[in-house]
Amino acid sequence: MSPAFAMGRFTAASNKYSQDHVLTNSRFKKAREIRATAAFLLGLSKITGKTYWVMPEYDANTPDTYGISFAPHPKFEDGNIRDMLSVEVTEYESHCHGDLLVFVKRKLSNKYLPNHYILLVHANRPSEKIDT
Repeated sequence: MSPAFAMGRFTAASNKYSQDHVLTNSRFKKAREIRATAAFLLGLSKITGKTYWVMPEYDANTPDTYGISFAPHPKFEDGNIRDMLSVEVTEYESHCHGDLLVFVKRKLSNKYLPNHYILLVHANRPSEKIDT
């Protein structure tokens, strides 16, 4: 689905069920992962000039989502090459212990992650400033 459509679906769910409920309830975890990936892909599209699509992963544990783009095939006139980015989304929420760097290192040590992936950290700690 297009990133804009994915973000629109998330906004509609927030309006229907309340933003707080959608941001905290485990039932909406996949929706949050899709929305975070969609926002990332919109920015990546702006930087690279490529059009990206977001695709959730429902069967495997990792990655959570994929970013998909297409480029013209260099040899075949009507052909395209599909580029897939594996995106692992993790939520750094107010109940997470440790600072952001410790949190990311712990996530990176996960032995079940694919060989090539993007770790996308969605920070949901509204009252906290992160010093980078």
